Amino acid sequence: MTPQLSILLQADGPTSLIPMLREAFSDPWIGSYQVGFGPPLVGATTALRQAVKSAPDALAKLELYLHHCILNDETRRRLADQHRRLVVRRKGPQEAEALDEAAAEALDLRLRLRLPDQPPAGISAPWYAALPWPADPMETEGRILLRLDDPFGSRWQPKDDGVRVELRVPATAHGVWSAWAEHWSERTGYVTRNQCEPRSRVRRIVDGRYADE
Repeated sequence: MTPQLSILLQADGPTSLIPMLREAFSDPWIGSYQVGFGPPLVGATTALRQAVKSAPDALAKLELYLHHCILNDETRRRLADQHRRLVVRRKGPQEAEALDEAAAEALDLRLRLRLPDQPPAGISAPWYAALPWPADPMETEGRILLRLDDPFGSRWQPKDDGVRVELRVPATAHGVWSAWAEHWSERTGYVTRNQCEPRSRVRRIVDGRYADE
């Protein structure tokens, strides 16, 4: 498996989560994206089930899921507990880091950069092609990890109310994703930080709960 590195997308507070992610998914450098929903988020509330029926596209659905399942703290805590139990029931006792990886089963968020021969509008084609691209085009995909038990990234700065969303990218594509982060930050005003190594945790999940709870 290709080693992964992390880039943090940062905003001032929880209400910035939706607009920040909207800016990331709709950025001109992004050629395509994937938004997927799984248990326990699907049909999490009656209001959500009704709202998604009229959502015009995947990003509109994502905003609804974030509003109903992440920004509503009571619902988020319930779903995080359900998710832990689902993972343990299926896989047995898990380290907390394994639960982090399983977060993508509930909310699968992937971004793919435009390839070197498909520069964004207004970007010099030779300059774009000269960025440090990986040899494998499949490794231009990054994955946003939005964890139900820590959606605002408090592990990165526990005493800060800001939002830190982790974008994990293949190490082979870290250079080009870093160039994207610099461009995106300049365009939107959001702060980015190259964290490099993903932040690990060692808490163990047993019977759907953290062992030290």
